[in-house]
Amino acid sequence: MNPIIYYITAHGYGHGVRSCAIVNALTEHSPGTPITLVTSLPDGLIRSRLTGGRVEIRPDSFDVGLVQVDSMKSDLQATGEALHVLSADWGGLVEQESEYLGRREASAVVCDIPGIPLMAARALGIPAIAAGNFGWDFIYREIEGRTSDWDDYAGLFERAYGKADLLIRLPFAEPMSAFPNRIDVPVVTEPGENRKGEILEHTGLDPHKRLGLLSFASLEWDEAATARLTSAEDWHFLAVEPLRISAPGVATLSRTDFPFADLVASVDAVITKPGFGIVSECAANQTPMVYAERLDFPEYPYLVEGIERYLRAAKITIEQLYHGDVAGALNELERAAAPPITCVTGGAAKAARLILDHATG
Repeated sequence: MNPIIYYITAHGYGHGVRSCAIVNALTEHSPGTPITLVTSLPDGLIRSRLTGGRVEIRPDSFDVGLVQVDSMKSDLQATGEALHVLSADWGGLVEQESEYLGRREASAVVCDIPGIPLMAARALGIPAIAAGNFGWDFIYREIEGRTSDWDDYAGLFERAYGKADLLIRLPFAEPMSAFPNRIDVPVVTEPGENRKGEILEHTGLDPHKRLGLLSFASLEWDEAATARLTSAEDWHFLAVEPLRISAPGVATLSRTDFPFADLVASVDAVITKPGFGIVSECAANQTPMVYAERLDFPEYPYLVEGIERYLRAAKITIEQLYHGDVAGALNELERAAAPPITCVTGGAAKAARLILDHATG
């Protein structure tokens, strides 16, 4: 079969994680199908999540998401400037991708969740598929502190999303009404393997203490915040690069040391911000979560709804997070009620079948 071209936003690692889960299902269902991932996410992150198949990576980007200061804070001024440039280049980028897709004789385009490639695919009559739980039209219209220009940027994405033949709507989703045809799938993440013994041996952390995973790509912590974190009795912690924390009782792992899903399955709690990837990982593995509120991000209420449905969880404020004040929330987890619903997985296989059905006509 001709190649499937899969575009992934660079906004956050969660988009890469869920896209790789679907790509892995695609290569399992159709091993001979070549797949090109188009993304500016770190190559190491993507490679660490792929399990095989004929997959190549083309470094490029066709949206700007929200420019991040760190894993919690967005820079709206920088985002607006980047959107201004993107909107000015929009038509030219559609033409560029149309030429690329025609030259590659693509069998289908999948987007998580840029709009430009959907328009390029539609111009050529190539199946145009989106996969995600929110659109940038929704984010740009709802985010606080935006300028009036953002409505124009949202309109660009809304019109592009209207060109999609299908939206594979993932859990924890806003309505995504810009897409004319929507099919819901379960969580695309599968449970990891509990390898706590191996992890403790690898890191040298105390096996008599509980283990927490700090799930952030970056976090502006000073020495005082780190000291408060490590003062939590009966707890040791893991960080995963690019996050690095140098303190007693904290071990930093490379992404190649253990699969991230196995880390989530092995720890007693995850400390994080609500994001699609980590909420899905914790739900699939039934791992308790301490999460910091993200009141400035419109996706937040939908993710919290998923947390409350599938997880034992405790909330902290963003101020508590930046102060490293998580001990109280970790203790609160022991008293948290069991989740009312068990998470259903298998979404990646269903998404792969939908994509292949469109790609083969």
